[in-house]
Amino acid sequence: RRVVRPGGQLRFLEHVRADTPVLGAVQRTLDATLWPVLAGGCHTHRDTERLIRATGWTLESCDPVRFPDVRWTTPTSPHVLGVATR
Repeated sequence: RRVVRPGGQLRFLEHVRADTPVLGAVQRTLDATLWPVLAGGCHTHRDTERLIRATGWTLESCDPVRFPDVRWTTPTSPHVLGVATR
């Protein structure tokens, strides 16, 4: 937020918390153990939309996407694609 001028945009594609209890539990387990070490500090089980709003951004759009879009869902599949303004 500190490097974006007023009215500027943050465009994001981020992991989000899964909407199913089983996949959410797998994400929490991965985040507490191996995943952040293997993925450079990445966490898959965050409420990204809430965190962006909590830091003072205004969400213009925030759409759920599955990435990669394959037949089966993995713990890293749930994402949001969006734009927020300062």
